[in-house]
Amino acid sequence: MEFLQRLDAIVVFTFLITMFFKTSIYFYCSLIGIVDLFKLKNHQQIVLPIGVINIFLSMVMASNFSEQTEEGIIPH
Repeated sequence: MEFLQRLDAIVVFTFLITMFFKTSIYFYCSLIGIVDLFKLKNHQQIVLPIGVINIFLSMVMASNFSEQTEEGIIPH
């Protein structure tokens, strides 16, 4: 039964890696969309401002996970 006690660390590690890749893909897609929208020649000049805006909006929209979950629910 020692295996079952160590399984939670593997699950948490997998969750963190998955969320990292998901966030990276969303960030890259939003970056490419903004570059295409404003017809910029180079996406490197806008990486830092978009990152700062994303961090600011993530803090303003919800201060904890419960608020984030409520914010994401679409009322019918």
